[in-house]
Amino acid sequence: MRQATEGQERDLGFTITPRKSRRTPAVTLTDLDFEDDICLLCNQIQQAQELLTRVEKECSKVGLGLNAKKTEVMTYNIPGHNSLRTSRGNILKEVDNFKYLGSWMDSSEADVKRRKALAWRALNNMTRIWKSHMSRQVKLSFFLAMVESILLYGSEAWMMTKSHAQNSAKHQLEASLAQ
Repeated sequence: MRQATEGQERDLGFTITPRKSRRTPAVTLTDLDFEDDICLLCNQIQQAQELLTRVEKECSKVGLGLNAKKTEVMTYNIPGHNSLRTSRGNILKEVDNFKYLGSWMDSSEADVKRRKALAWRALNNMTRIWKSHMSRQVKLSFFLAMVESILLYGSEAWMMTKSHAQNSAKHQLEASLAQ
């Protein structure tokens, strides 16, 4: 990635904070990457095509390639644009939402629902622990490690809506009344 974007970060990246003055330049981001998962970010489709081509070129130098079947494109506020193509001419699939590192990018609602379902499954799989003669503190530690961590993974990036806030307040009230 460094070789593909070197010196062109401002021209190819996504503007997070616009330039405020000569002394305060714009803050841009070109990519998010973890191991072999890469998310390229750009302001315009032409920039995205250029960045994709550069990344493919640099990857091919070390024997890596882009899997066009697994690669997806998500755009915002760009009606009627040209599709992105790989260096081999494959058109990349355009989607409204995609999963990156286990979290949905566009929809916090889908991510919250998925996390709740996974947490319930983990909780239900712990019946032997609940029925065991372990101390309450050990059971609580298991709960925190196996259920709460699954539920809250990626929550710092969720967008809180009015319905989420109302449901959260309602559940807190119900929990306090149950105690």
